[in-house]
Amino acid sequence: MNTLYKPKSLPWLARRAGVPDHVADTLWNKALALAGAGNLRVADPRRQAEAMRYLLRMLGVGATEPVRATDNHSPACVAYCQ
Repeated sequence: MNTLYKPKSLPWLARRAGVPDHVADTLWNKALALAGAGNLRVADPRRQAEAMRYLLRMLGVGATEPVRATDNHSPACVAYCQ
């Protein structure tokens, strides 16, 4: 796992979503991969922000309703969000 760029709030988000820390770590890595579809480096703040958006959607944190397959997201994100 890429711990250098792991958000410090990840354990808190995991607890809030009710998932184990290791699952949140895995989801963060997947979110980084999804956000890296362009030519952005891992350390690029735009990629970090996009990865955080993916992660929050995958965890369902802050969402008023669950993510649906009809939402306008990449197919990979939709698969993890279902």
